[in-house]
Amino acid sequence: MTITRLSKFSLCVLFGVLTASRSFASDDVIYLRDGGQVRGELIELDPLKGAVLRLPDHTQRTIAPADITYAGKINTGAIQVDAAAPGDVVLDRDVVGRVPLRIENVWPGRHRIAIRYDSGEESERVILVSTGKVELVHMPPAELEVMGAAHTGWHGLLGGGALAAAVVEDGHLGVSAHGGASLGLTPRLELRFTGTLGLVWVGSEGISVVGAVQAAARVGLSALYAMEAGLRVGAVSTGAWEYRPNEGYVTWVEHYPAFGLELSFVTLRFGDLRQYELGLWHALSYVAGAGGAAFENGISFTYVIL
Repeated sequence: MTITRLSKFSLCVLFGVLTASRSFASDDVIYLRDGGQVRGELIELDPLKGAVLRLPDHTQRTIAPADITYAGKINTGAIQVDAAAPGDVVLDRDVVGRVPLRIENVWPGRHRIAIRYDSGEESERVILVSTGKVELVHMPPAELEVMGAAHTGWHGLLGGGALAAAVVEDGHLGVSAHGGASLGLTPRLELRFTGTLGLVWVGSEGISVVGAVQAAARVGLSALYAMEAGLRVGAVSTGAWEYRPNEGYVTWVEHYPAFGLELSFVTLRFGDLRQYELGLWHALSYVAGAGGAAFENGISFTYVIL
């Protein structure tokens, strides 16, 4: 398009056309003598006073006739947005609807399209809109959405690790194994039902066996991190041996019921579907009949059977 400076007569003719047919949409444009342009809603165009526009920030700007080279409507494009999961569509800074969505009357040029998924994550990209064309945008699902879809429903759990336990008064190291099932409710929330067996070596005194079943709720903070809290019910069995001069080595075993809480503040998830987990967990149980508590700290590896 060749842009030339408009005469007062031309401005009068253009003012009449715009007054008769203008719908006051926000796709008006004023081309300036210095090569710039101003876009907005054309409120008034007068050959003596110039042009008055309402800008996108809802302020008004008056442009003198001598600064105007062309005034009219700019041709726009459109954007068709689709996504693999439900969410809000954000065009530049504004939420404009829900996917799938067709956005009409978009200024030509670069624009930022983002999807704020219902899971809380967000995907975005920058696109180039051309005049008179429809830009097709298919947003890939966020990583948490992909992982959540794979983990929804019932899945098996297997794992093991190391622990440091203080049973009643003694603190020692040991190993643990666990297994169970998980029920994924949403991409961020799942319920876990597991059984844990720990063997704690207490030196010359023998071995303590700590067994429990847990029911916990796990919240995914992202595709990489999760937290967990729940209840546990189980038992602490302490076996020991000692040497007595007249009897030789004597062994004995004691059993105590236990119940308490289990927490995991940090769980790292990795793998293409986040099926591998490495977590730090803590458990505090009251040991009935032993007059004390069992406090366990552990690091565990878990494989989620998808």
